[in-house]
Amino acid sequence: MRTLLLLAPLAACSGAADLSVVDVRELGPMAQPAEIEGRDGGVSGLFQGRSVWVYGDGGATESGTFPNPWRNNSMSWTEDLDASDGLQGFVQPLDALGAADEFFPRTEDEQAFNEVHVDDGDCEDPCGARYAIWGGGPVEDGDRAWLSYAQIYSEPGEWNFHPVGNSLALWTDFDAGPTRPEVASGLSDPTLLFDSAAEGEFGPGLYLQDGFLAMYSCSGGPWEDHGCRLGRAPVERALERDAWQFWDGSAWTDAVTDAASLFRGSPNITIAENPFLGRWLAVYMDWGKVVARTAPAPEGPWSREVTLFEVTEDGAMHAGEHPELRQEEGGIVYISYLADVFYLVEVTLAAP
Repeated sequence: MRTLLLLAPLAACSGAADLSVVDVRELGPMAQPAEIEGRDGGVSGLFQGRSVWVYGDGGATESGTFPNPWRNNSMSWTEDLDASDGLQGFVQPLDALGAADEFFPRTEDEQAFNEVHVDDGDCEDPCGARYAIWGGGPVEDGDRAWLSYAQIYSEPGEWNFHPVGNSLALWTDFDAGPTRPEVASGLSDPTLLFDSAAEGEFGPGLYLQDGFLAMYSCSGGPWEDHGCRLGRAPVERALERDAWQFWDGSAWTDAVTDAASLFRGSPNITIAENPFLGRWLAVYMDWGKVVARTAPAPEGPWSREVTLFEVTEDGAMHAGEHPELRQEEGGIVYISYLADVFYLVEVTLAAP
């Protein structure tokens, strides 16, 4: 089914630079690697000259070295950085038996738990429970890349999962994949920086600026409003929880509970600086609409939510921009969303 795209003007609120959409062009469904039946997520970034897409849950066509075709996360990449005619040449990393591989490694504890709870007819209760790692795309930092991720605990049943904690992975060897280093946080799992239930689900919008590594939380913690909050740490201390500070609306504070809600967004959101606009651009899905906000700085002030385009597929989700594919320094942006398969859309913006 083709997607109906409804063009709408993108206008910022009072005091912000005007922004409008010149054109929206549907590029159609994206081809999946032959080893994949379906998956969600799809946050991307540039690493070593390649557009790297990171996914959450998905299904492989073969079990390979895994107990079944299910994958708790995966990745694919392409050297095609010209998305104007769609993206081609996606490569799916494979395991030793030629089946789709997982991207983020598991800890020994996660692996041991998953092995005894896998639903194979002889498993421990709760049968089918698992730990998964869902992450975002890479952010280059010299010859390495940072990736944010969440540790997810799941049991059988619809929507029966929750994030346990959030943290950072490091990636240097492209073929070997990322590592999940131990951090200084005091949590029971030595790889986790943030307690999702107590502090929020920090991970979306990961960026580097002026020697700081920063990311947003648009869900989790004591808040239920999907308000997006911002935290940062000096990059050389990013794996130390005590080094993180949070924007309270006027200054940086050590207390995550004082973090200000900058705007209402979505747990699935992309936020990145756009040189063409001279502003930061947030893109996400809001009930069948792909929407955006802009701000002069990561901490705001953020414009009101405006619609870029609408989609007709029921249950469409996981909308986000892919900054590594921009043309004209961000005058043309590429946005994907998931509706059974991923669709790619080109949006041309007017000069502010």
